[in-house]
Amino acid sequence: MLHIQSPRLSVESASDNRSKGRPAGGSRSPQIASARQQQANKWESRLGASLGCGLVFTLSWLGMPNCSGTGSLSAGSETWAGSETWAGEVPTATSHVPSQTDDDELLDLITQWLRGSDADLRTLAFEQVRTDVPGAAATEKFARLLPELPIEAQVGLLTALAARRDPAARPAVLAVTEQSDQANVRVAGLRALGELGTAEDLPLLVAGLSAADKDERAAALSSMTRLPGADALVALGREIQAQKVTETRVTLIEIAAQRRAVDLVPILVGLSRDVDLEVRQAALAAVGQLAGPSAVPELVPAIVQAEAGPPREWAEKAILAIYVRHPELKEQPQHPLLHIFLGLSGDEQAALLPAVGRVGGAPARRVVDWYLKHPYPFVSDVGWRALCLWPDATVAADLLQAIERPGDAKRRNAAFKALVRVAGLANEALPEQQRLEWLKTAMRQATSDEERQLVLRRVSAVRHIESLRFALSALDQPNLADQACQAIVELAHLRWLRDDNKEEFLAALDRVQNLSRDPIVLDRAQRYKEGKTWTGPG
Repeated sequence: MLHIQSPRLSVESASDNRSKGRPAGGSRSPQIASARQQQANKWESRLGASLGCGLVFTLSWLGMPNCSGTGSLSAGSETWAGSETWAGEVPTATSHVPSQTDDDELLDLITQWLRGSDADLRTLAFEQVRTDVPGAAATEKFARLLPELPIEAQVGLLTALAARRDPAARPAVLAVTEQSDQANVRVAGLRALGELGTAEDLPLLVAGLSAADKDERAAALSSMTRLPGADALVALGREIQAQKVTETRVTLIEIAAQRRAVDLVPILVGLSRDVDLEVRQAALAAVGQLAGPSAVPELVPAIVQAEAGPPREWAEKAILAIYVRHPELKEQPQHPLLHIFLGLSGDEQAALLPAVGRVGGAPARRVVDWYLKHPYPFVSDVGWRALCLWPDATVAADLLQAIERPGDAKRRNAAFKALVRVAGLANEALPEQQRLEWLKTAMRQATSDEERQLVLRRVSAVRHIESLRFALSALDQPNLADQACQAIVELAHLRWLRDDNKEEFLAALDRVQNLSRDPIVLDRAQRYKEGKTWTGPG
């Protein structure tokens, strides 16, 4: 008894059809069954017993009748039972070395399946194109079929060629993508270029960002994030510089950030002072993600030359992002930003000091303190802006003093918001009860419902059972109840905190369900009561 492996033709798709309840080809139509029988006979005679019998096994899985002959092979079995004794070497799947004729025959068979109307065979052909027929010649032959195939088959073959990742398919894929009047074909082509394309195809993908069809736009965007080769990043930089449409330019900058294109940082820094504010904002956000400490001096002009407000803040946040990724910088006696600051004129220092405050650190605090103590109010005001942007709770005592003994309403309001912010920052060295006490103090000092709601929005960041009790105390105040309900379900989201204080949380969630009218809050409350989690709407 001889065991033979099935040949390169995959049968997964056909067996999947059976599992999904769809009929196999042999039972669907006598005409199709006859055509399949002819293919089986042709392969058995051409490729000999080993490969032929293996194909019979494959075709039997597809639901075809067995090839005629003295042997038989049952469907689902790999055992060949011949009626005569074999006197020579026992053939095996590995003893047959495919010849050029074999490959040509296989290509011809797959080509027939692609051109045909049998969906099962076409699906099987796509699988062969993906994995089982190597070589650039085969790739080119398959790719040349694209224009003559039905629309659905074009889409399937484009997807299969993309998975094949053979650059030999690129010319044909490019041609059908540019010439097709079918949106789904263009979508498949644009997606395929993400695997097969080169830097030369970037203009086509950029044009796809402006397509009327949203799927085309999405495909173009996806492929630009995957387009292979270092040349693609160089081309992306050129497109960013040359592009005139704001929306497209912003998208290209975001792609550069997503691709971690650090080589494009000089271009992005150059856009940090662009006249188009949307472009400037996108460029600064990308610089914050990609740039290293060496970019800090180059970003200073984007602060000192920018108008006060959001444009200046974008540059400040870009520098802060660099320092967050390089925490060792701010503790240097004169880190890059502080070093530049000390060499500027008075007006330039005033513009840059808030960025110094955002970065924080002991050396920066000494500079800010000098400003805070200055006798001229317009100078000390700059110091207060920097202090209120401080990145940690080391400034909490100063902020509390400004709230409890206000000498200036503007400073008091800024200090209130800053205290609520830093109280919610996680700090393992700082007791949670201390952070919560700051929030309670802020609540007592609040002068409006807006400030009280701000405190409640932040209380869930203090992960302690006392935070739950604090939020519960606000449920009886109609103007605060909604925010208090939100804080309670945020705290209940912490399973460990909920489980350690189960009875209190169950009672609190009952109250939330009685008060809230927000469907998301109600859903979350019910799920937490049942011991479930919540992953967001939809």
